[in-house]
Amino acid sequence: MTERHTHVGIRLIVEVLDHAPQTLSHRERLLLAVLAEDANDDTRITWGSVQSPTVRRRASLSRTQLYEVLKSLVAAGVLKKVAAGQKNATAKYELLPLDRQSPVERDADETSQSPAPQDTETPQRPVGRDAKGKFSVPQTGTLTESQSPAPQDTEKSQSPAGRDVSVPLDGTPTPQPPTTKRSLPPREDVEQVCNHLADRIEANGSRRPRVTDRWRTAARLLIDQDKREVDQILRAIDWCQADPFWRANVMSMPKLRERYDQLRLKATAEREQQQREAASRARQNPNSYADRGIF
Repeated sequence: MTERHTHVGIRLIVEVLDHAPQTLSHRERLLLAVLAEDANDDTRITWGSVQSPTVRRRASLSRTQLYEVLKSLVAAGVLKKVAAGQKNATAKYELLPLDRQSPVERDADETSQSPAPQDTETPQRPVGRDAKGKFSVPQTGTLTESQSPAPQDTEKSQSPAGRDVSVPLDGTPTPQPPTTKRSLPPREDVEQVCNHLADRIEANGSRRPRVTDRWRTAARLLIDQDKREVDQILRAIDWCQADPFWRANVMSMPKLRERYDQLRLKATAEREQQQREAASRARQNPNSYADRGIF
């Protein structure tokens, strides 16, 4: 029996079902329960890949929705990423301990800790005698002439109304801070295909390219918009970097996305030609791209 089956039980699942914050959405609570089933009871760290088909099917989430919900759970303080997925490694997440106090107990505590209402009754004013010996009661809200506030000077030249407060008195506009472009959050599948292409380019003797935001954007569009699977993209990278012509023409992720259909058609034609000319030789060579399938 493996270590995973030895230490994984239902304790984390019960903890999520009973004590997950009420502020979590339905799909956030569902994904947290799915991750709890996969996590180790002792270390509270997930075992398998969070983007596996099993996790996405149980949580009823697409690949893009999965990363959005993971980010929300980290921001909510119930999940922490402890290892990033790189190359053949999988990302690891830790389920943080939840508040075991029930909602009913929390409401009772908040009620007991609320401050007592303040007595807003108007205090009674003392009754005194005037100079003639008569009783006099001061009237509430009445000010004598000496106590009345001085009138405000509303001269037009001193009134700030109508002046742009963003412009100083000397007339020089205040420079606005430059806006910075926000980078997209890291994704395990995007980093995997980008690093794989950089590794193959470097293995061909070229200088290792730098993985930029343009690379990540092209990889994300290739997966989300063009509907290409990660395994298909990895095979396309291997095929073009093994071809003498295409290795010199595909040196970046944006160029790979631009030429993807050409690469796929070229590899398909090459496979069909190999099958017509040497079907038996293709069966004897298990490393042939014709046997491994087209991306």
